Amino acid sequence: MQLFPSQQDLNNHSQYDCNKICSILPSSQLKKCKTGEMIPENILKFTSYEKQLTVPFIIYADFECLLQEIQDAALPNASHIHVPYSFAYKIVCSFNPALNKFVAYKIVCSFNPALNKFVTYTGLDSPKVFISKLTEDAHYIYNTYLKHCKPMQPLNSDEQIAFDNSELCYICQSALDDTKVRDHCHLTGTFRGAAHSKCNLNFKIQKFIPIIFHNLSGYDLHLFVKDLAYDYEAIDILPQNKEKYISLSKSLIVDKYVDKSGVEKSVYLKLRFLDSFRFMASSIDKLAKNLAPEIAIQMERLKVLYNKPTYIGFAVLDLSKLLMYDFYYNFLKPLYNDNVPRSI
Repeated sequence: MQLFPSQQDLNNHSQYDCNKICSILPSSQLKKCKTGEMIPENILKFTSYEKQLTVPFIIYADFECLLQEIQDAALPNASHIHVPYSFAYKIVCSFNPALNKFVAYKIVCSFNPALNKFVTYTGLDSPKVFISKLTEDAHYIYNTYLKHCKPMQPLNSDEQIAFDNSELCYICQSALDDTKVRDHCHLTGTFRGAAHSKCNLNFKIQKFIPIIFHNLSGYDLHLFVKDLAYDYEAIDILPQNKEKYISLSKSLIVDKYVDKSGVEKSVYLKLRFLDSFRFMASSIDKLAKNLAPEIAIQMERLKVLYNKPTYIGFAVLDLSKLLMYDFYYNFLKPLYNDNVPRSI
């Protein structure tokens, strides 16, 4: 039963739509899928085997905020606003752990095997810096690892025997035919198995980098979503409502090429922001307690060596900010109320 808000809407439906709209069900007619297999239209079969590939790079990120007191007549029930002041993210590589990279802002320790240096940053524009650093790292990852396919290494005797004796495609698990080819990892060049030619051609690395936040939809995304619109490239969203997004993807132009007709085209790499809370609906503290003792490792810093001016300077800065906040909110504010200037 379909309800209509007014009699006029019901009359329009009866006149123009009712008995004039029909659904066409798929037939049993054979249709060729992208792997070349003939499948009836009314049969659903998983053929996106490339989505089973482990993503080569994944980023885990988090933001930290300050609570800033506000007095806004338009927001009578709001007393504080969350101001992002620092972030951290870690790039994890699935095929080479040596390429893992940790980037942390406020005091940043960014380990790069090629440069091996410390990077420091201070400021309240952390959302813009966050997007800028992600874009920079995404371009580096594409140009260094994803742009060019690494040729397959020569097969050793065991791999050659395994290929010769293979009767099933290791990708689709169907019987092999005269299109049997060798499939290899485009990142490492290692042999993976025997496959159909079309399965091999479709088994490509997905051009996106997942970026995982815990409670992205409810908190972190609101801190930097406006800074993603720094250019006119596409932003794709999967919304839950007007304020909460299940997923969000930002397209980056990482390369350009000229096709056979002489037209210049762009190559895109997507930054796909995902919320781990939708897969593990619990706090990080509770999730960590569920890990086995041999997996969960608690790191405690037992000793801090102040052997560089940078360390001492930031320690003094943090202590001074703590004392100034304490002096302002616990002494001046109660004594002089609103007569105290907001910046001293």
